Amino acid sequence: MDIVIALAPPIGVGLLFYLLMRIFLTADRRERAAQAKIDAEVERRINANPPATPPPGRPE
Repeated sequence: MDIVIALAPPIGVGLLFYLLMRIFLTADRRERAAQAKIDAEVERRINANPPATPPPGRPE
């Protein structure tokens, strides 16, 4: 019984660490996917409407 009492806190901390890391990594993955979707939409809009004239100071 002493072994169970002695091992419970490290196992609990390890489980908590695992769950937190899993949550963080899942959130990061979702954030990166959302950012990639936004970037693709911006790129699509830029390519769909190219400027009619080049910006000043740039040769054609």
